[in-house]
Amino acid sequence: MIIPCHLSPEISAVDMEISWSNDTARVCLYKDRQVTEGIGYEGRASLFIHDLPRGNVSLRVADFRESDLGVYICQVTSKNKTQIWNKYGCVRPIY
Repeated sequence: MIIPCHLSPEISAVDMEISWSNDTARVCLYKDRQVTEGIGYEGRASLFIHDLPRGNVSLRVADFRESDLGVYICQVTSKNKTQIWNKYGCVRPIY
């Protein structure tokens, strides 16, 4: 599952802090050029690291589970904390 998120204007996110969370927990954190996966997302949550220079901060969750359904929030904070972007995505079941 991929939850798309792109910075606009298209600027590099390499030196920014990127935090993805859902209704209940932090899913993934990118800080100081390191990715940390949240509890329950170990080995499943990742970012498109090679696309960060183009502002792509989309979240990839492998091994999709029903518990992954819900609202996801991406917060991107610039290094000097002068700019903050918040993006929302919703993952719904398809019947």
